[in-house]
Amino acid sequence: MKTIASHWLDSSDEVTWLVCEQSSRWADAARRFSSEGLPDPWIPQVTSCEPSEVPRRIARHPWAKTATHRRIPVVVLWELTPESIAGMLLVVTQVKATFPEVIQLAGIVGIPRSMHPAISELGISFSLAAPEALQNVAQRINPRAFAVSSPDASAVIASAWPR
Repeated sequence: MKTIASHWLDSSDEVTWLVCEQSSRWADAARRFSSEGLPDPWIPQVTSCEPSEVPRRIARHPWAKTATHRRIPVVVLWELTPESIAGMLLVVTQVKATFPEVIQLAGIVGIPRSMHPAISELGISFSLAAPEALQNVAQRINPRAFAVSSPDASAVIASAWPR
């Protein structure tokens, strides 16, 4: 599998993790777990940013301007709280519409479970209740999403995690 993946990948390729949150606990978890199951030659790069910066950062990614058969290696981790959910979900849906291949995760804090399915409908691939859950999600996503050349990450993610 690594031989096949190496055919599509350059050794300098990075998986960019953009983390949008009020504190630093989700970014700390991303720094700790983003390499779980990540095949060679990928290297995770974790950056904290404001929600409004996410579309611009994705558009500036070196792969965003390449051929459409290469998926942009970006993962966005949003912290959703009752106070931030309205503004964040607006940007989540914008990212989903503009860059459907980008993997979006949500760290959900204080939002009733009854709302979680609606959050997934807006473009979130996985909802996480605690930063430690990122380890399991990264182990499932990374080998599948970044070991193959796929124009659509949603198909890769669907195979990675039963709903």
